Amino acid sequence: LLCIVAGYVYTTFFVSPVYESTSKAILTSNTEDGGDSSGVTQTEVTLNNSLLSTYREIATSDSVVSKVISNLGLNIPDDYLKSQISVTSATSSQVVQITVENADPSLAAKIANEIRSVFTQRVAELYDMQNIKPLDDAKVPTTPSNVNHTKDIVMFAAIGIVIAILYVVIANLLDNTV
Repeated sequence: LLCIVAGYVYTTFFVSPVYESTSKAILTSNTEDGGDSSGVTQTEVTLNNSLLSTYREIATSDSVVSKVISNLGLNIPDDYLKSQISVTSATSSQVVQITVENADPSLAAKIANEIRSVFTQRVAELYDMQNIKPLDDAKVPTTPSNVNHTKDIVMFAAIGIVIAILYVVIANLLDNTV
């Protein structure tokens, strides 16, 4: 019981909540120069899949991060913002997910959306093609991603049970009375 109370107090008063917000973009056919956007060819799918790891690097590059900081008027170092960003894509999918963690939920959503916007512009500049389109805007999260009271209390309860069992076993082993 002491461990459960300690776990609740720890997660309630000592853990700073962090919020995650995700913005999504999809890789499509190149529509630059009035190209036909009616269908996506296998060549474009293959090209987009080969560019996914490159796109991850571009989304977290110095040029994109510093442009996001200046556009939003943030007063944080580039490296700090980079540590809050993760760019992923599902296997065999052309959807790029840009996830931002921040203590302020609305700022996390703003940063995620701005990164997607600046990243899309940067790819258009570098590759001279318009093959990234917004899919979903980041929403302001309502619950923190790092605080789960139920899970934390169950973990602290398990730790308390282990400590109680160890105490009983050690007390029995050291008891030399007849």
